This record gives sequence, structure tokens and C-alpha cells, in this order.
Amino acid sequence: MYVHGERLSEEQLNKLVELWRLQDCLLFRLRVSKFDYDNTDFERKVAHYCRADALPGILKDGLKLCSLSSANDTTEGKRFAFFVGRAIDPMFDEKGEKGKKFVEYADNHAEDRLVLQCSFSTRIDDLNQFRLYGRDSVVGGEGTGLCLVLNMTYFANQYADAIPTDRSVYCRQIERANENFDNVLQRGVESDDDGSRLPLYWVLYYDTNRDVFYYTPCLREMPFCINPGDKRNKRAAVIYKEARDNQQGLQKLMERVRNVFADLEKLEVRDLGWDLCIYLRHLIKDAAFRDEREMRVMELCSLDNADAQILHRNGSLSIPYCRLVEKDKFSDLEKVIAGPRVKNMSRLRELMRHTIRSEAILRTYGPKDKDVVQSDVPLA
Repeated sequence: MYVHGERLSEEQLNKLVELWRLQDCLLFRLRVSKFDYDNTDFERKVAHYCRADALPGILKDGLKLCSLSSANDTTEGKRFAFFVGRAIDPMFDEKGEKGKKFVEYADNHAEDRLVLQCSFSTRIDDLNQFRLYGRDSVVGGEGTGLCLVLNMTYFANQYADAIPTDRSVYCRQIERANENFDNVLQRGVESDDDGSRLPLYWVLYYDTNRDVFYYTPCLREMPFCINPGDKRNKRAAVIYKEARDNQQGLQKLMERVRNVFADLEKLEVRDLGWDLCIYLRHLIKDAAFRDEREMRVMELCSLDNADAQILHRNGSLSIPYCRLVEKDKFSDLEKVIAGPRVKNMSRLRELMRHTIRSEAILRTYGPKDKDVVQSDVPLA
């Protein structure tokens, strides 16, 4: 589970094991599973926003898992430190304005492993997402990126292993390959998946002022004032209750994590607890981002991993994830929505048709002239 060079007392070890189990429970709750789709307003599709000039590489090699050190969020990984810091630093006041020693420690803590991720969102063809992400590298304007709409078959969300370590992926390879084979037989197509797909997780959003976590499946666009007795709103009432219960449960689990960190501080193994929560702390972001409804796949690898490559555009390290498209085979890519200001739509459509030659696959994108569609969001 966890290896450390120094001898630990039984009390220290038990407390670290408790923290590990809490993290495992939280990851299990945050994992997007095919078994809980019916209890959310999740549409079983996710979006990945990217630059238009990145499409050729994505169609050829698939998406990449990129180092979180290159994230555009300056508070990446710090919200978790802010939360548990209130338990281990007595100088924190009720608004968290004082005594940020642990936050500073977290900011300066050097990882001895690469933390890699790829982000997705339930916000498909979304005005705000087009404003913020996927900007053209030359033009640089809003709405010049692409929204890739993906099926859930691109992820491994049907199993119970919560933490996507190399070992858990390896142990599930044969089972996942068999599952994928059964699925593609039902679809009448083939698959080359080797079981390397990772679970997809919801991101939790932390409000430092209110000391509250937001679980984004709760953020429904319809009002919460639902009369449970109204048969027309029966499903909406069920979704709301499930979302409310999940949010309350996650908040309680996080409170237990904070209490454990207070104990770890007394036992002088706080740093080990920080290292142990390497997945959980990167699934918590500032509440200012909660309207994005972000989801992530994550993986750890060593800094000397032979598969790690430097991305030319920003110099960050990355490794390949699964391919999105196989010629003449089923694709996890459902469609591509170009931003409202993307030019040369005909070039993008030609690229898609060249990459996906099968008429059967082209039909999954709709009419041939609609395999890449342009967004009509009103971007001023």
C-alpha cells in the first residue's frame, strides 16, 4: 500500500491506514460509475476542450495525460492544504486568513513522482468553456477551440478499484480487456484496448470562506424547490435527494480526513499523510471553478518514466492515454463541436473523414457534412 524508509510506531501506522481508507472511500464516491448514472442528471457524455491545431495529433494518438504542474489554476493542490491546515495549524482563524504555514509547505513541497491528469466536463458546447479553454495558439481569441464529445467507453468506470495506481490497472487488464471484447461483440466491431483505461472522477470544489465542499452533480440548472408529491417531478426529486445525500456524505468524510491530519500532526507524521493523499488533494479545486463541473482521469508515474514526453507548446511532461479513433473501427469520439469563431471548417471535416474512413463510423457522427459541427453559442 505505502512504503516508507523509517520505522513507524503502531499508533502512527494505524492513523496512516485510517487516512488511506478515508481517501479510498472518497475516491469511490467521486468515481463516475455506470451504476449511478440513473441517480444524477449526468448525460453519459463528457467534453474535452482543446485547440483546433491539436486535433490532428489527438486523432492520431489519442489524448495525453499532462503534468499537473502545468495547470492553469494557481491554487492547484493548495485547497486541500488549506482545508486540513485548519486542523494542524492553531493560527488559522475562522476565515482562514492567518497561519498559512501548511499551505506554504504544500506550495514548496517537491513531488518525487509525476502527477498526470486529463480534464473533462459535463458542460458540452458551453459558452464559458469556449471562452476559457482551447484558444487558438496563434489567434488566441475566445471561441477558437474545439469541444470533443466522448462516450463513457473511453474510461474504466465499471469496476470497484477506487485508486488508479499502476498496480490496480495492471491487475484489471485481463478483466477489462474481456469486458471490452464482450462490449464490442455486441456492437459488431473490434477493439484494440489493452485494459489501460482509467477511472473518471468528479472534482470536489472547496469554498475556503464557508468551509464547504461542492459536489458538482448537485449543481442542477433547474430549481431545487421541488414538490416530491408531484408525479411530474418524481425523478427530479429523487435526483435532488441523492445529490444532497452525496454532498453531505462527502462533507462528513472530509471532516474526518481533517481530524486525522490533526492527529498526524501530534504524531509528527503529517508529511507522510500529505504524500499519502496525492490523489485526493488533486481532486479538490477552488469553488470559483465549480460551474465547470470538471472530471479527471489521473495517474502517477516516476519522473524517469520512458513514456514521458515534453509537450512543445508549454514544456510540460505528458504521457499518452488511450487512442480515440481506430480506422474502420468503433470510436469513443462521438462528435467534434468547433467553437463559434473557428475558421476553415471544411479543413477540419476533411481531416475527420481522412482519419475515419469507415462509412459505418461516419454514420455515427450523423450526415457526412456534420461530422464536425460549429457551435452556435452567442459569443460576442
